[in-house]
Amino acid sequence: MTVDIKKIEDADWKIHNLEWSRNRSVYIGGDSFIDEYTYRHRAESERDWRQRKLMTYNPSSASAAIDKVMDTVTGGLWKVERTGHTDYIDWVQYNVGGVNVPMELYISTVLLPEYAIAGDTYTLIDAPVDAKGSPYCSIIPRENIKSVQFDSLGLHSILYIYFEEDTNNALGLVGGLTKNYMAWSKTNSGVMYSKFNENGKLTSTGILPLSRIPIVKSSIKKPLLTDISRMQVAQLNLGSSDVNFLTRSNTPIYVEQYDPKTEQWNKSFASVEHNGSQTAADLVTQGWNIDASGNLRQGTTTEKGSRVMGVGTGVRYPLGHEAPQFINPAPDCVKVSMEKQIEIVQEISRAINANLASITKGAVMQSAASKELDKDGEKAFSEYMSYVLKAFEEEVGSLFYEYKSITGKPTIIYPVFKDNTEEKEKIEDIKDGSAKKDPENMEGDTE
Repeated sequence: MTVDIKKIEDADWKIHNLEWSRNRSVYIGGDSFIDEYTYRHRAESERDWRQRKLMTYNPSSASAAIDKVMDTVTGGLWKVERTGHTDYIDWVQYNVGGVNVPMELYISTVLLPEYAIAGDTYTLIDAPVDAKGSPYCSIIPRENIKSVQFDSLGLHSILYIYFEEDTNNALGLVGGLTKNYMAWSKTNSGVMYSKFNENGKLTSTGILPLSRIPIVKSSIKKPLLTDISRMQVAQLNLGSSDVNFLTRSNTPIYVEQYDPKTEQWNKSFASVEHNGSQTAADLVTQGWNIDASGNLRQGTTTEKGSRVMGVGTGVRYPLGHEAPQFINPAPDCVKVSMEKQIEIVQEISRAINANLASITKGAVMQSAASKELDKDGEKAFSEYMSYVLKAFEEEVGSLFYEYKSITGKPTIIYPVFKDNTEEKEKIEDIKDGSAKKDPENMEGDTE
């Protein structure tokens, strides 16, 4: 029976893929987030909606709060001790995620955001090009994994979407991305992989002599952005409407009184050809202008009923009438909106703390200190993550050894992360990849 690879979708993907995609857009931000989640008002024209999006900015409240939490974890990566084969040590220090991407940089910039976005992370440890080469790690976005199956020994099969750079041109330059599908499954003779093009046609297949699929799953109880991404979408749209309102209100509306009876008479008079019974002075007194063609027009106009206004431009108005004026829409709705946006920022902070508490208190393995009810949420989370990341690194190291046919396994010792000033100062160094291991700063409590 022929299987249409494009139609395979497991229940988890069907339920959560939109949430994962929204979480990613919220965390990454930028124009793509604004374009996708700035909603059009019912009474708004297409043109006005597009103009409003050009003025819209991303508040970034959620992603900033998530980064603050993750920074407490990133700082502790400096005290991780790794021992093992020299090839492995060189690999984790320099080439985990490609050239000059050490393990600390891969975890802090690639892996940690995935915990916030989807809770589950899937890292592919790709095979080296040749015997002298090294494998490298790359993340598989959770929303791209259409189906995944586990058995008692771990990952049994997986299907996901991936994109390849299109360099099919004379210059060899990247001309776009091509969508493909990749399937992995365990067999008695090894691990089988199958590649499909965007139409679901099988393009290549093979078997790797591995004991397991080279994809490491690492998870926390739930994404940190659970219930939070929608808050930032709401904040985005409130801010967008406010900026649009304030921008338009800076161009006030001109109004003046008129007598309906006189207005009706003027319309009737204007429809009759001027017969010369009234002088030009009489017509001007009544508010009419005579253009070059001899047509009657009331006021200084570009079209009948609209006055040309501006600096240095005046207008006559009848005796006894109120003076013409400029008016602006009432700002009450903007004040309420701004108050609500402040409330949303506070709600985001409370929701993140609630998620941190849920994740750490629901963990099976954590230090006794993390179980204290009065423990700071961020510190408890960083301690909990030491166990999660230690298990992740051990699986990655084991696959590296299998790829390189090295016996044994590496040893990874994660200290309980301490939230101190010294570690915080090193966070930015880790993120830009410029930091190096400091042998004198390896001490610390270990589990």
